[in-house]
Amino acid sequence: MPDLEQYLRRPVRAQVLAGHRLLAEAPDEVRRLEQAAWDWLERERPAVLTRREAVAPRDVMEAIIAAVAAVQPPPGVRERIVERLRSQLLGAGPLEPYMVDPEVTEIMVTGTRVRVERNGRYETMPPLRSPQEATQLAEFLASRAHSRYQVTKPLQTVIWPANGARINIVHESVTGNGGPIITIRKRNAAAVLDLPDLVDRGMCSEALADWLVWAIRSRANVAIAGPTGSGKTALLRALARAAIPAWQRVVTIEDADELQLVDYFEDCPSLVGHERLDPDSPEPDVSIHMLFLNALRMKPDWVLVGEVRGAEATDVLEAGVTEQGGLLFTVHVRDAARFIERFHWMLVKSGYHFPAEVIQQQVMAAIDLVVLVDRLQETPGEWTRRAPPWGCCWRPTTWRRRPSWASAPGACPTRS
Repeated sequence: MPDLEQYLRRPVRAQVLAGHRLLAEAPDEVRRLEQAAWDWLERERPAVLTRREAVAPRDVMEAIIAAVAAVQPPPGVRERIVERLRSQLLGAGPLEPYMVDPEVTEIMVTGTRVRVERNGRYETMPPLRSPQEATQLAEFLASRAHSRYQVTKPLQTVIWPANGARINIVHESVTGNGGPIITIRKRNAAAVLDLPDLVDRGMCSEALADWLVWAIRSRANVAIAGPTGSGKTALLRALARAAIPAWQRVVTIEDADELQLVDYFEDCPSLVGHERLDPDSPEPDVSIHMLFLNALRMKPDWVLVGEVRGAEATDVLEAGVTEQGGLLFTVHVRDAARFIERFHWMLVKSGYHFPAEVIQQQVMAAIDLVVLVDRLQETPGEWTRRAPPWGCCWRPTTWRRRPSWASAPGACPTRS
C-alpha cells in the first residue's frame, strides 16, 4: 500500500516541482498568472477591489481562491499567487512579510528603497519595482486605514487596522526621492518587554529598576524624557506593569494605541486621539488636551500619557499640582537640563504665554521625578558593558543626572 500511495502521488509531486522551477526560472510567467487572477477579480468580483473595506475577509479569501483556480497555475505557484493576492487585498501589499515578522519593529520606504529595523539593526531589503508601485502602495495603505493619499494632505499619520501599527505617509509632492516616504512603527504584542527583560538586556541596572518601581508606588509624578526611538514608551509600559496593581483603574491617553495595557489591567480605559485627515469629513479633531480633561472626570487611580507635546502640557502641570499623584508621561527632550525649556516651548506653541519663572515653579511643584532615556550609538555588545543609558533626577531643581541615588531603594532622597 505505501508503494501504491507513493506511485499515485508522483504526478502531484511532479507538478509541485514544476511550479517551483517556474518560480525560479520564469518570474515573468508567474507575474502573468498573477495579473490574470487579478483581471478575473476585476471582471467577476469587482466589489472585492472597489469596496474592499465593506467586504468580509472570508468573502475576500473565497474570491481569491476562485480567481487562482480560474487561471489554473501549477501547484508550486498556486500558494505564491494566493499569498500575494491576499497581501494586496487584506494585508500591507509588498510590505506584508515585514508586517507579520515579529522581529521587525520599523519599516521605512523612501521612494522605491525599503529598509527595516530588525532587533535594533537596519537591514536593506529588495526595493519596490517602480515609483508607480510606491505611489500605489501609499494609496493602498491610506485607503486601508480609512484615509486618502492626497496632495491636499501631504503629511499624515494613520493607524493600520490589522495590528495597530502607526504609519506616517509623506506625499511625493513634498519629497525629493521620486516617490512617497512611508514610515511604519509596528505594534507587536509578542515583543512587549517587562522590566526584568529590560534589565536582562543591560538597559537598566536591577537596583535602578527597583528604585523606579518604589518611586511610582509612592505616587510620584514621573516624566520619562528622551529622544525619538530611545525606548520611552517601552520603559513607561514596563514600569506601569511592574509598579501599578492590576486591580486599580488606569486611564491611558495616546494619539496611537502603543502602550497595550488594556489586557493587562482589570480596568484600563484607553483614550486614543486623532486628527481629521480628510478636510471634507464631518468627524471632529480629538486632541490629547481634550482627552486629558475628560480623563480627570473618569475617576482614575493612575493617568498615563503616551506623549506630551502640545496644549496638554498645561493640563499635566495643573494635574500634577492639584491631584493625588500617579501621573506618568513621556516627553521628547535629549537632556534633562532642557526639561523646563521644553515645557515652556510647548506652551508657547499652543498659545499660552507664561513667564519662564512661572513655568519653572509649576514644573518643580508638579513633577517629582525625571527619567532620562538615551539612545547610544554603539553596538549592544559595547554599551551593555558600560554604564546604563538611563539617568534620574529627583525633584527637578538642579537638573543633572544623579545615578548614585539608584544604589538601593532606601537610598532615595526625601521629597522635602
